[in-house]
Amino acid sequence: MLVLLIDIYVKLYLPIVPYRYISKPFVLLSLMVLVGYCDYKNPKSKQLLLLALTTFLIGDILIINHLNPVNFALSMLLFVAGKLLYSILFTHKEDFKIKRLIPFFVFCVLVIAFVFNFIYPRLGNYFIPVTLYFIITLIMSLFAYIRYGIVSKKSYTMVMLGISVFLISEIIMVFKTFYDVFPYQDFLIMFFYGIGQYLIITGLLFQFAIKGTDRKYK
Repeated sequence: MLVLLIDIYVKLYLPIVPYRYISKPFVLLSLMVLVGYCDYKNPKSKQLLLLALTTFLIGDILIINHLNPVNFALSMLLFVAGKLLYSILFTHKEDFKIKRLIPFFVFCVLVIAFVFNFIYPRLGNYFIPVTLYFIITLIMSLFAYIRYGIVSKKSYTMVMLGISVFLISEIIMVFKTFYDVFPYQDFLIMFFYGIGQYLIITGLLFQFAIKGTDRKYK
């Protein structure tokens, strides 16, 4: 939280160059330290978590200059890659009921449709990448949702909360970029993004970390 609040302060009150390029990486680097601190039931889980955070980290650095179309496009591709890695971490081999998935799927589609209703006229050449971005977000959300009953309640709840606030951050970012000014947008985008990443990672650590090897997660 301290690292996140420092970065938000830098974002709001200090010049982007060089201060933001120094402060922002530490938000995810702190989570990478947390991931590296734990022992895991399956070492591949640790590798995927670190790889996902690395892709988000590079995307974070590129999107600082989001007015540059190349940086914006590359950052979106990296965020898509990070979400796909999260989706892989959410997968399991247990069966689930399609009927239970349908209401959540419909809700997600309605949220995306609501956002596109406002931003579509201004998307222009960004229509395909933005659409792909939200489709991947939908896939990630669905994979997280079907973990219900498979993982612990604490892990499931934290991941779903994380995805929810993560999505709020993205919606505000999209409105800021393609629609209009959003109240307190600069604060809210980074705050919800940082909290979302923390909750997702912590929820996954409750699933993958070995109990008893770490005082915080036993």
